[in-house]
Amino acid sequence: QAYDDAVRHVPHLVHIESPVDLFVRACRYDGVAAAHRLCAYWRQRYDLFGPRRAWGRVTLTGRRRALSKDHVYSALCGAFTVLPNPDAHGRAVLFIDRSKFLTDAHDTRHRAQVLWYFLQLLLLEKTETAVERGYVICMSMNDPDNSQVMDKNEQERQLQRQQQQQQRQREGNTTTTTTTTTHYFDNAAATAHHFWQSQPPER
Repeated sequence: QAYDDAVRHVPHLVHIESPVDLFVRACRYDGVAAAHRLCAYWRQRYDLFGPRRAWGRVTLTGRRRALSKDHVYSALCGAFTVLPNPDAHGRAVLFIDRSKFLTDAHDTRHRAQVLWYFLQLLLLEKTETAVERGYVICMSMNDPDNSQVMDKNEQERQLQRQQQQQQRQREGNTTTTTTTTTHYFDNAAATAHHFWQSQPPER
């Protein structure tokens, strides 16, 4: 349904941002699988961006784009960086530094939408390598306290862990274990990654 609506409302955008040959190559020339993935792409795009923005271009400039000014600020704040050199397997690398997330970007959906922009950028600008070899996403997990966008639930969990550790120390238990759980990119971003990832390189 989402794909049909996209073809009806923005056929030029379907051609530009979801070229059929890209999906065919990513599915190793399996036409049926490519059709399913193409439809899934537009369905997830509609679910992620909503009816007001799904038909806009996923770009940082121009009019009628899917990304707002807040998205543009988040994309340019340094939290997301496409590294200049590929990894040892020739795959493009997207580096995410969550300590640089803007305080306004506390919504996981907002960050997932920005992540979608970078994943699409990788696929469209590095088509040859991204489709054939895939890509890599690395996230800096150093010192979660540096992140200003930690959600309230995560803050409460960390506070509870600290209180438990302090309690154990008071009880004479000098061995403490620190476990950090992050939920900065939940199902929306994971799904964005899933539908844009290509097949892993054959060994």
